[in-house]
Amino acid sequence: MQTFHLLPRHIFSLLLTGVLFFSTIHFSYAGKEGGLIDHMAKAQYFTHKTGLALHADNFKLAKFYTHELEEVIEILEEFGDYKNMPVGKMTKTILIKEFKVLENAINAGHKKPAINAFNNLLKSCNKCHTATNHEFIKIKFNKANPFLQSFKK
Repeated sequence: MQTFHLLPRHIFSLLLTGVLFFSTIHFSYAGKEGGLIDHMAKAQYFTHKTGLALHADNFKLAKFYTHELEEVIEILEEFGDYKNMPVGKMTKTILIKEFKVLENAINAGHKKPAINAFNNLLKSCNKCHTATNHEFIKIKFNKANPFLQSFKK
């Protein structure tokens, strides 16, 4: 039986080490660990996927991603202060209301109200950024799909 050596052993070892290293980084942020930027990145990730699913009329997928987003929001609610800014409190007072409206619109399965609620959620993100002197972080939906995923039903 002939074996094929596609990569020399040392290159394979380096690649495996890299994969394990980056997997460890990813999974270390999968829970409540990590800084605010990590949680905001996850929120942005799930929000973008929710928007893509909504625009593709895929409410089943939108429900899935709003559930994932809700888990991140729950972490943010408990986050406390960051650089003297009450992130947890602002999440509860600014973001939660708009998220609940979005969640209800998605559960109802009506596209126009869901898209409106989604846009209002993005506005609440920007409102919080402005209130924390981070107005230079502007959240705007981008219909481009950078993911290796189809959002069609």
